[in-house]
Amino acid sequence: MEIVDIFAEKLYAVKYAYDTIDVYNKCIESWTDVEYVREFVKKHQSDIKGKDINKVVENIIEDAEDIDQLLYELSLSTNENIDEFFAPLLNSEYKVQLLSKQKGRIHRKSYTRIYGIKIESNCFVITGGAIKFTLFMDYLKDNQVIDKDTFQDLDLK
Repeated sequence: MEIVDIFAEKLYAVKYAYDTIDVYNKCIESWTDVEYVREFVKKHQSDIKGKDINKVVENIIEDAEDIDQLLYELSLSTNENIDEFFAPLLNSEYKVQLLSKQKGRIHRKSYTRIYGIKIESNCFVITGGAIKFTLFMDYLKDNQVIDKDTFQDLDLK
């Protein structure tokens, strides 16, 4: 594993030895690949609850392009910084922590998430990303997980 510079010494990303590109660019490439996104959405169609597949695919691709453009612009800006894109991973986190886990998305209704670690103000290392349709809590509720026994009975393939 290595850490590579993405944008202007403000944004870095993890690059694993088995991959040819870093996790940030892998996310952006995947999320802007129409075939990849369409197959992903079809596979998880039950999670989008009746929404138009084509519209969801279009939204994911637009969000990925917007994320890439926004982070590029923030990395070059002298008035704004990358902190404005990221928020604590846990919504309940209210104080600044050393090496805080962060999530970034283009807007509240976005399906795409970029995950990273805040090194300091205006400096992040991207550790991954995801297309997210549902909350894990919703998944647990839908599968009637109410205690340790029902959790252990859950089929986690």
